[in-house]
Amino acid sequence: MGRNFIDTAKDNFRLYCIARRSQNEAGIPGYENVKWAQADIGNASKIETIAESINKMGGADYVIHLAGFYDFTLKDNPEYENTNINGTLNILNLAKSLEIKHFIFSSSLVVNDFSETGTVLDEKSPPDAEFPYAKSKRIGEEYVKEYSKYFSCSIIRLAAVFSDWCEYAPLYVFLNTWLSRKWNSRIIAGKGDTSITYIHINDLIKLIIRILEINEKLPGMNLFVASPPGSVSHNDLYMAATKYYYEQSKKPVRIPKWFAMIGVVIRRYLGQILGNEPFECPWMIRYVDTKLIVEPSVTNKILLWKTTMRYDILRRMLFMVDKIKNYQNDWKIKNEITLRRIACRPNIITFDILINLQESMVNKMLQHILSPENKFYFRHYQEMEEKTLKWFISFLYKLIAVTIRTKNRQLIQDYVKIITYHRFLEGFKVEELLEFLNIFFTIISNALSARLENQQMKQEMITYMNIIIQMTADEVEDYYEYLETQPSDIFPEAGELPSLDESEDIKRIQRQLEDTFFYSMDYVIKSTYPGMIK
Repeated sequence: MGRNFIDTAKDNFRLYCIARRSQNEAGIPGYENVKWAQADIGNASKIETIAESINKMGGADYVIHLAGFYDFTLKDNPEYENTNINGTLNILNLAKSLEIKHFIFSSSLVVNDFSETGTVLDEKSPPDAEFPYAKSKRIGEEYVKEYSKYFSCSIIRLAAVFSDWCEYAPLYVFLNTWLSRKWNSRIIAGKGDTSITYIHINDLIKLIIRILEINEKLPGMNLFVASPPGSVSHNDLYMAATKYYYEQSKKPVRIPKWFAMIGVVIRRYLGQILGNEPFECPWMIRYVDTKLIVEPSVTNKILLWKTTMRYDILRRMLFMVDKIKNYQNDWKIKNEITLRRIACRPNIITFDILINLQESMVNKMLQHILSPENKFYFRHYQEMEEKTLKWFISFLYKLIAVTIRTKNRQLIQDYVKIITYHRFLEGFKVEELLEFLNIFFTIISNALSARLENQQMKQEMITYMNIIIQMTADEVEDYYEYLETQPSDIFPEAGELPSLDESEDIKRIQRQLEDTFFYSMDYVIKSTYPGMIK
């Protein structure tokens, strides 16, 4: 939802985006109007810092809260509280500090209990479902209503959101089964009447944009249903999918509900033993042949919005089947991620640790490099002014931290070429640069080992940082070898080389760092080392 909204709104709005993933991981190009902050919305202090930065950069008129955690186990994961409850409260506080005009909150139709077949849901249906995700969203809705005294708010209860690439986990599993040669490719549980509603991402984005367009005409608190009317059953989906894939619909094999339950339990038991659990869970059988019917007439009337016929899921099935047939790798990549909700991202946790330790770690590196017993290794570094050396240590430290967080080495690659060229002309031996990098790896690794409690996370992050350092060291050696083969007359004379603290290339990297993490570089580097970068 966020990716598609950005693509639609980027030319008409200045967008400040907050996400657990980096901009690169999220597949968002570097648009001019998009500023990106990678953060966990459950971290209140981090969200407060982001709010301060947005205010300094001109503020914001609207907040659209699309983040949410959901898995398909129905277990009470602590991430429901961290993201869906505490995270929503943090974003509402951010909106309050920004003094916005309107707040949009994405909820879900499943906050309503529809275990009784034939249930009709509309804008007045109570959020009475009791499973963990539904309860967390219900609390989120209550928070939004409470904060509507500060700014106008709209809650959007979503149908199942899909795109032409599918990107809705249950539907992806259905299609991968029905359009395969698997033993269960024709099996449908119950009578095949299990039904919900689906909304195409394009229709949903139009609804959000419509709310923004008329927000001044809306009351202080609104509840909308983002869904087409009616319902779509498994029978409907199966017949459409097999028709487009095989050029004629196949007849499904329907099995009784009780028999489906036995099959699911056995498959999950075997999956646990083999380490490959299926998507289907026993709780899903409860909803077999249950119909969720939606009536969004109030939303249609207030917003003058309704879903588009050509975006009906049964019509878009043709596009999804085309992707399955002709773009299999892209189809799998885009959909597998929806099956795996990553609540705890080691790179963000590691980045936060490194930022919190920055001053002490930089001082520790500085003391090591300036130590008299290390003069043999760091002769040229020890000849620098201490203030200048400390700035370079801090800058490289920050580059490594941001590279870990974003998992994108482009900035540090650019920096390596600039710094290697300068150090070569200043008479540094390559061994001195490599030892400098080795100190970074050793000191940072030791600090992370002491603070990362999860062993798997610790190993993953230290391994990744080792890769960063090793590749950086190899690039330094490669570039040194190249420079050594060049004729001396192509290099500037002594004294003609501009100092690095005045280098336009370094300033460019700083600007890119600010774009990558819009609240950190200006705050951390300029405030700590004023005058080093103008």
